[in-house]
Amino acid sequence: MSVYSPTNVALIEELERFYDDLRTAIHHVPAHNFLIILGDFNARLGPEDAPFTYHTNTNRNGEHLAALLTEHELLAANTLFRKRMGKRWTFQDRATSMRRQLDYILVRRKWRKSILNAESYSTFDSVGSDHRVVAARLRLSLRVPKSAPRARPDWEAFAGSPELQANYTAEVVRARTRVEEARRSFEREGTAESQEELNGAKQQLFSTYDRIKGEELMEKVKKVETVHGERRYKESWKVINEMSGRKRSREGQLAGCSPEERVTSWFTHFRDLLGTHPTVDGAEEEIPAVLTSLEIDDGPFTATEFATVKSTLKEGKSAGPDGIPPEVPKNCDLDDIIVEICNQALIENIKPDIWSLSNIIPVPNPGLRP
Repeated sequence: MSVYSPTNVALIEELERFYDDLRTAIHHVPAHNFLIILGDFNARLGPEDAPFTYHTNTNRNGEHLAALLTEHELLAANTLFRKRMGKRWTFQDRATSMRRQLDYILVRRKWRKSILNAESYSTFDSVGSDHRVVAARLRLSLRVPKSAPRARPDWEAFAGSPELQANYTAEVVRARTRVEEARRSFEREGTAESQEELNGAKQQLFSTYDRIKGEELMEKVKKVETVHGERRYKESWKVINEMSGRKRSREGQLAGCSPEERVTSWFTHFRDLLGTHPTVDGAEEEIPAVLTSLEIDDGPFTATEFATVKSTLKEGKSAGPDGIPPEVPKNCDLDDIIVEICNQALIENIKPDIWSLSNIIPVPNPGLRP
């Protein structure tokens, strides 16, 4: 973007109109774009507004420029480097031969590390002009922003505090109740407002779960530091591999240069294995049943069955795919909710999506019903 500002003796209305137009233009440039503004701002900046300036004070135009820099998180690149005075001035008055710094290169503060150098100098290209060339050397520095680590809840304190467990139980119950009410409202009305209310209730429920989930990564980092200090290197590497997701290569993997070749090999193998009828001696022989009846209940899950499973949970273990540690179902009064979710998955096939992606839920079955 290239600009020219009214002089320091121009009408204040004209100057304000220029900066209003410039603000509008800056506003239309997306925040993630690399913005650079080259201009004769006819403004002097003093040490109170920029690090290394040619002048010792800021004039009227400079005050407007300084306000623009502050408002839009901009920097004057040719005032960021400690240069000798001969490298700072950009304009020489032909009548008085006085030198001033009036031209600036503006960039967004987030790109500060991409500015390698900026200075003004004389060249044959500027012969006949009272302004010098102002140049900057750039190299884009792109970095992925680091996410702030979240605090790790003390689940041991949670397990030993009935009051905390009761509060958590109440929050989850309230959030689930709101989701159920919003879902029923959406099923009855089917309007955009009810859909929005349902989505909001779901987000609140997810937020409730997130508030009680700990950040296990920080705990694992501390564990690595501890075991490494105790020279338990095997355990240290085990935790590191778990954090990074690195796994041992699969043993017995079918040979093949590509996934397509491995699929073809598997297809050929099973076609040859299962594609023909087997030859069995004594095919008509009746095979006696080992167990004639099995005491397996394939009906809905009961609270008693859940209580039995719940008693086997061990605290201090990692959370499952849902991110909820074992301390929560073991210590909170959520049995009815969990049993209801399990029965919906068993009977109505209504289940969380993640169950279909990452978990295999074994459910005993006595066999095919007649």
